Amino acid sequence: MTRFLRTVVAAAFCLAIPQMASAIGQAGYVETATRPGSFPLVQAGVAAPLLIDPADWAGVRRAARDLQADVNRVTGLTPALVTTWNTAPRVTWSSSAPSAGAR
Repeated sequence: MTRFLRTVVAAAFCLAIPQMASAIGQAGYVETATRPGSFPLVQAGVAAPLLIDPADWAGVRRAARDLQADVNRVTGLTPALVTTWNTAPRVTWSSSAPSAGAR
């Protein structure tokens, strides 16, 4: 094999491995069908608000803003970042409640 061909094959391998490795052994979190226990981030043109504790760590607040931006990039809708609790479905971000999830 020529040096150029070896370089091309090595580059292709290096580019392909992260995409293949990221799916190994990880649970899927994105679904296209509703099922018991799941909740939509966006449904019928409405984005679920993201509940955040304004006193939480800066990294937690940034993660919520990053999720807000990701939802906007994918759907064109921007979920509200809220700091008060009510009965609407939401995604919670808190370092003190790591498994809070949707409420």
